[in-house]
Amino acid sequence: MEFSDLERSVDRALRQLPGPHAPHTLLPRVLAAAARLADRPWYARTWFTWPLPVQAAALVAAVALIGVTFALSAPMDAAGLQFSRYLTAAVSSMPGLLDVATAMATMVQVAWRSVLQPLAIFGFVVIVLMLLTGGACWTVVNRLTLTSEKA
Repeated sequence: MEFSDLERSVDRALRQLPGPHAPHTLLPRVLAAAARLADRPWYARTWFTWPLPVQAAALVAAVALIGVTFALSAPMDAAGLQFSRYLTAAVSSMPGLLDVATAMATMVQVAWRSVLQPLAIFGFVVIVLMLLTGGACWTVVNRLTLTSEKA
């Protein structure tokens, strides 16, 4: 059998197969979803399905917002320029503040290394020794009470 004969034979067999069918539950589900969409309030739908007066009001509000934006652009530009000047003055005073912060960080680091770190290590050692001593005492008391119960 040649390839073209095989191709025609497979094509004929595939054309004789039944077409795919939708499940029986598909149509009720689609109709229920369409009903849910239709039952939504007007403001939850697309803008083109809103009532005409509401569409007009929304359009007027959008145009007014754009107009106010353009009307306030010059004062906002002046306010932005003033804010920029304020930030420039604030940033120009930063090197002095950074020097103070660096000095304070150095003082804290020196205090930690010279005083607090040795005390912290000593305190940690004391706490570990106290825990070990308490554990040893607990063990001794447990052993004594167990031996006295046996006697």
